[in-house]
Amino acid sequence: MGPLLKLYIALVVANAVLLLGHDLSVVAQWPYAWSAGVTIALIVLSAIGDHLHFEVRRGWYTNASAVAHIAAAFLLPPGLAMAIAALGVGLRALRHPLAPPKLAFNVASITLAVGAAAHLATRFGGPDRVSPGGSWTDPLIAIVVSCSYCVVSAGLVAVVVALDKRRPVWEVTRGNLSVQTMGEVGLGTVGAMLAAMLNSAPNWAPMLLVPAGLLYLAKQAMDRADRRSRNMAVTSAVGRAVVGTLDPERAFQAIAEGAVLEGLKLDGLALVPMGSPPAFSEHVACEVDRPALRAAILEQLVLEPRQIDLHIGPGRVVPTWVPEDVRCARLAVAAIPFGAGYGRPVGGLIAWREVNAGRAAFFDLDQMLVLKTLADYAAVTLETARLAQETARLHREAGQAEARREMEALREVARLKDEFLGQVSHELRTPLTIIHGYSELMVDGMLTEPGTIRQSADEIHTSSALMLRLVDDLLDTSRLDAGRIELKTDRLDLATWLTRVASGFGQATPTHHVVAQLAAPLPSVMADADRLGQVMNNLLSNAARYSARGTEIRISAAVVDESVEIQVIDQGPGIAAEDCERIFEKFYRGRHGATLAVRGTGLGLAVARQLVEAHAGSIGVRSTLGRGSAFWVRLPMAPTAKAGASRARVA
Repeated sequence: MGPLLKLYIALVVANAVLLLGHDLSVVAQWPYAWSAGVTIALIVLSAIGDHLHFEVRRGWYTNASAVAHIAAAFLLPPGLAMAIAALGVGLRALRHPLAPPKLAFNVASITLAVGAAAHLATRFGGPDRVSPGGSWTDPLIAIVVSCSYCVVSAGLVAVVVALDKRRPVWEVTRGNLSVQTMGEVGLGTVGAMLAAMLNSAPNWAPMLLVPAGLLYLAKQAMDRADRRSRNMAVTSAVGRAVVGTLDPERAFQAIAEGAVLEGLKLDGLALVPMGSPPAFSEHVACEVDRPALRAAILEQLVLEPRQIDLHIGPGRVVPTWVPEDVRCARLAVAAIPFGAGYGRPVGGLIAWREVNAGRAAFFDLDQMLVLKTLADYAAVTLETARLAQETARLHREAGQAEARREMEALREVARLKDEFLGQVSHELRTPLTIIHGYSELMVDGMLTEPGTIRQSADEIHTSSALMLRLVDDLLDTSRLDAGRIELKTDRLDLATWLTRVASGFGQATPTHHVVAQLAAPLPSVMADADRLGQVMNNLLSNAARYSARGTEIRISAAVVDESVEIQVIDQGPGIAAEDCERIFEKFYRGRHGATLAVRGTGLGLAVARQLVEAHAGSIGVRSTLGRGSAFWVRLPMAPTAKAGASRARVA
């Protein structure tokens, strides 16, 4: 408070004391009669009216006490009217304490305003102007008296506000004085009508206390409803703004804006970051900033992140960390830490307002709930932004991982194709070399003995058969991929057919013992005998190629569930577990040394799997390194065979 403001308040208070003292000393000389009952009623009405505040414009308030003040100005001596007004303000201060300078100024200003109105009313005739049968000028006089009351009251307040804010008086009153005047004049006119009623029927004065009390209760209920309505409007408006954006900065701007200050009657609201690096930039919306207070509260939130509800004012015990420059002010302060998805709070919401006659003393439960909701909005905004960034990051990483997998797959396909081309070239080149060599010898006439010629012809035949098998595998792979192979299925007596396959392969491969162990009876299947023979020939050829000479190759078959399982079991080196699933892929020949030592293209098992699956069957292998392998093929039984197998199991 500056020295000029202190001097002005002292002058106003001194004038009010002098005028009140003088007018009380001459009460007995007042030329009109006055009633003690009316005086008591007006004291009560003035006290009640001082608790009925109305905001006529932001920052400018009036109250219903003007009704009792104008009525007292007409019906009572000026000294008594001024004392009643001063008493009403003092009684309100018991419930809403004020700093001594502000309380003294409020009492003095209302005393002078009522004194001016009372003296003017007395000059115009006092109670005679509100008596029955008066002239038509009486309402005009009531308006003039009310205007004098308003001009003195508003003028004194405008000057003290201008001095406090260091602004010109016309800037303080611009746009506000006319609204204030209309409100005061309207209430003053009602006061004049009340004076007329009390002047004509003073015995009814005590009865006015009942409607005045009910009006007070109704106003309190209306104020509570209005506060809740404004609270809901604030939370709803901010909620819509927060939900409509993923940008925390825009959401924080919606929280810390003038509409929120207006709705919650705040002097300032700030969203401040905590920690390093800060999760967001600071946002402050205020009419009266308190940077030192904000900094002190932020330090406390960092030290101990908990809710703060602080009442600052003369005569109150405040924490030692509160800055000295705000200890003399009357402030309500609230601070709420927030943060979601983080280990510690990342920010705090700080709200403050000056406690004065037109506002609630401190933050009540409803207002604290609104502030907590705003803090939750801030936390949700940060968490939503964090999750959105995390989701985008995961999508990017997933896309990069998918791209890497596709690249690796393409590299693997290219490698397998290179290996395939190398294998095919090698497989073709070897028999072609043999064929070319023996045929060249025969053309040159270097082979003359019949035995040698026959042996050479056998080599040419064997090599050409190998080439034919290789070309057939390539063609079958291409046709199966394109879906151009049609199966000629027919009912196949599996036991007879497998016995014939084992016998034929045994004769063609005298280096191994091929035996058939078949469960009796075996059901029939619907299959293409030629294509199924191609599968069996591939499995048996692999068994012979990958197992030592003189070892046994066993063919077995049995019913498993609703299928017939055929197995080709060898005594070869076995297959590594990691290769068992992949050996049925095209071009794949495994990574084990024993497998790679045998020449092949890696197409035979891939063709076999496609042919078996075309029969609605499945193929697989059971193998352990060093213990041989058992390739199995499962085919569905023919419909009538299923029924027969079921009856056999029941029997």
